[in-house]
Amino acid sequence: MCYKSMKYNLYIPLLFIAFVFVSCNDYLDQAPDNRASLTNAKTIRELLVSAYPDQSYQVFTEAMSDNVTDRGAQANELAVSSPSALISQQAYSWQDIKGDNQDTPTAYWTSCYNAISAANHALEAIKNLGGGVEYDPIKGEALLCRAYAHFMLVNIFAEHYNPQTAATAQGVPYVTVPEKVVFNDYKRNTIAEVYANILSDFETGFPLLDDATYIVPAYHFTRNAASAFASRLFLYTNKPDSVIKYANIVLGTSPQTKIRDWNGIYQTYTSQDAISSTYNKADQPTNLLLTACVSFIMRSSYNRFAMDFGLLNTIGYNVNITGGKNGFLFYGASAYNFVFVPKYKEYFKRESINANYGLGYSMIPMLTADEVLLNRAEGYVMLNDFENALADINVYYSKRVLNYNPAVHTVTANRISNYIRTDRPVLAPDYAITPTQLPYIKLLLEMRRSEFILEGLRWFDIKRMHLEVKHNVLTGEASPVVLSPTDARRAVQIPIDALSFGISPNGRPDILPAIEISLLK
Repeated sequence: MCYKSMKYNLYIPLLFIAFVFVSCNDYLDQAPDNRASLTNAKTIRELLVSAYPDQSYQVFTEAMSDNVTDRGAQANELAVSSPSALISQQAYSWQDIKGDNQDTPTAYWTSCYNAISAANHALEAIKNLGGGVEYDPIKGEALLCRAYAHFMLVNIFAEHYNPQTAATAQGVPYVTVPEKVVFNDYKRNTIAEVYANILSDFETGFPLLDDATYIVPAYHFTRNAASAFASRLFLYTNKPDSVIKYANIVLGTSPQTKIRDWNGIYQTYTSQDAISSTYNKADQPTNLLLTACVSFIMRSSYNRFAMDFGLLNTIGYNVNITGGKNGFLFYGASAYNFVFVPKYKEYFKRESINANYGLGYSMIPMLTADEVLLNRAEGYVMLNDFENALADINVYYSKRVLNYNPAVHTVTANRISNYIRTDRPVLAPDYAITPTQLPYIKLLLEMRRSEFILEGLRWFDIKRMHLEVKHNVLTGEASPVVLSPTDARRAVQIPIDALSFGISPNGRPDILPAIEISLLK
């Protein structure tokens, strides 16, 4: 994709036919329609490089969650160096985020529909060429890409899946054919329709995948990456049997070898650069799907509305249920109440040699074995298989607790039942949780919260469990401001440009808190 500045000039949700395997200069020399070049497996496979979203959602979903706080005026000096500062500010107050620059909802929406369109062009080309064994793995990857992009869109821009309301609640347009006109009318499918299409694409595509066809498997939907996606899909729709089925494919018989070694090899690194470089390497067993994104996500920690030391300790970075200390590594500056968890390494590309502006690029793990392990543990709990749930919980802590000693740190059922925290929010999922299951689910949510700092996944747990979110405000307003479990702003607003294509907007409350205005003064 050719970008000429930090501002995107993309129609939504159309895909410009400039495929990523054509450079910017080459693209200017091409005919406007390159679909005629899709004449063999090689060119179609090259097209699928652009079937993965190349924008991030992590900055704004993290800022909407309870993983951030108002760090106060002392943070402003650092925040000026972060292009995502305004995005975080608007997301923190659950405003409809303006603009279409990188790290905005509009940029992510556009990127997902571009990815979907690339997948649809690939599928159409395969069909026109007659398909066959040679094309099956490519078809499988295209279907998985289409399913994943729609899944992320519906989970960001719509309500969380609720079997009682999904048949009528608005989802997102599920696009299954290539766009061949400049302007088209799009209608939102219901959430039930979106999920039915996601499942259909997954079930058709998964058996066709062939890992041997990839040069760098971590950049594609391998069988493990697809299984990780399935474990999330079925977790969000409360199908624990399927969560466990696909998680087992990823984790095998030695899950401890598949998750991130925070209390091992990471402790040997002496710089945050070394940690962040390793965190996103394709050869790390936990990294099942990596995507190169246009994002300033690394700088989001500098924002006024971000993690601070107090919040870091509150969510368990210091001491956890084992009684031990977490091996997560972080850096910070007490003068600014600033905390940085080294998960990302930014590559900055200037607009020109003399320019002081440009684009930030980051390699971001979209699916990991760490998430799969926690998904499976939750699946076991929902099936009342507490023995296996405890086994997964203890595998997790064996790679997180410094100087881990099973005799001291093993989590037991008794330990869970006696682990009381007064700051836990009330859970209100769209399915029943028994009193026996509840303390396990609460613990797993805390584990997920700390594990996925800066990765934006906490927001989806907030939505699926209908958690209340409280944000403090250090500007003279009444604090904290609260996002209720039923607030309509949990569904991010449809981008303004998309509305012109016939897509209806999400509803909004009539009266918004004072923070909505005062933070922008």
